[in-house]
Amino acid sequence: MNLQSILGILVIFGLMIAFSRNRSEISYRIFAIGFLFQMILAFILIKTTWLNGIFSQMTHWVEGLQYATQQGTSLVFGYLSGQNLPFETVDSSNLFILGIQGLPLVIVVGALSSLLYYWRILPWIIKIIGRVFAKVFGVGGPVSLGSAANLFLGLDGAPMMVAPHLKRMTNAELFAFMTVGLATVAGTVMVLYAYILGGLFDHVLGHIFAASLLNVFSTLLLAQLFFPMGKNITLGEIELKDKPNSMMDAIAKGTQTGTQVLISIIAFLIVMVALVSIVNQLLAIIPWTAEPVTLSRILGYIFAPFMWLMGVGSGDMLIAGELMGTKVVLNEILAYSQLASYAASDAVEISSSTQMILIYALCGFANFGSVGITIGVLTTLVPERRADILKMVVMALWVAVLANMLTGTVVAFWLG
Repeated sequence: MNLQSILGILVIFGLMIAFSRNRSEISYRIFAIGFLFQMILAFILIKTTWLNGIFSQMTHWVEGLQYATQQGTSLVFGYLSGQNLPFETVDSSNLFILGIQGLPLVIVVGALSSLLYYWRILPWIIKIIGRVFAKVFGVGGPVSLGSAANLFLGLDGAPMMVAPHLKRMTNAELFAFMTVGLATVAGTVMVLYAYILGGLFDHVLGHIFAASLLNVFSTLLLAQLFFPMGKNITLGEIELKDKPNSMMDAIAKGTQTGTQVLISIIAFLIVMVALVSIVNQLLAIIPWTAEPVTLSRILGYIFAPFMWLMGVGSGDMLIAGELMGTKVVLNEILAYSQLASYAASDAVEISSSTQMILIYALCGFANFGSVGITIGVLTTLVPERRADILKMVVMALWVAVLANMLTGTVVAFWLG
């Protein structure tokens, strides 16, 4: 697996250099320092045991949030929230309702995040992490702070932190910022992923946060190769804006934001699953093989070689490729749900190492729906950069996908 992963890393880096927009501006010294830093960080996160206590505590926080959220949903939805049923059931395997028992976590976490922002705890953490990115990758203040903000606020909230500077960012900086947003996930949904994957591994929330953090490093590495910033960077400290006026204002804003995210997730899940079903029905009309051909199976074959390069065993290549395709075409929530279903099923065999690699590789907003969100948010904030955003956003998506794969490959290297 180590040799597979090394080959995968070289292939990803080679692709970025081969299609680089400006090879002469690539700083291989900064690139080498950044990659070394990422490898060390990945080793600490994957191989050391002293972090297990922190990750275990994070898991307890998830359980506490789940319980607290259930108290609220049970008041509104009664037994549908997962409380004791007022009747007997023959089959209890289909009683989980994602929209009522899982997704409301997003609203609670949104309100808590807003409170932490009001208390200046979240901005303090963001600034510290942002300074690390600036030192390691030589990026300017807006890109470094925006990258750190994406870890907590996501691709729709992070642009607000650097809104005054979006207008004067270079194209390379804007590309890096967009790509980081697509390659990472917001803190508001990390808890949801941990809820979905809770039965797979211990300390799942810690792995989800570690994956998103490593994805920032992967993205900035690949962005420095594909669209290097050189020495033309936007400098200066960024002051955090739009602070709530009071605790109640923070709770109200966080609840509203969480509700918007919840509605968006539900809407995209309904629409995208329906569209995939339509495509599958059209594919079934054509007698390709004895078994019906589905979009997931086609994507499985396309992504399978990349999964092998990541370090996935040959027996798991197609399943892993199918999950990666689901993540890109639909979203990571459905991909994680399928991964959890496969892991719990006796009909599908998928190794524990592949499951761990996929937890990291699937952790990112890099999908077509997120491209639409990115365009909507950024063109609203800086309409004068609309042409630049539309020109670069699709390529930012594919670099973000490769960044997610790079993170999975680095993890596979240390697992091997």
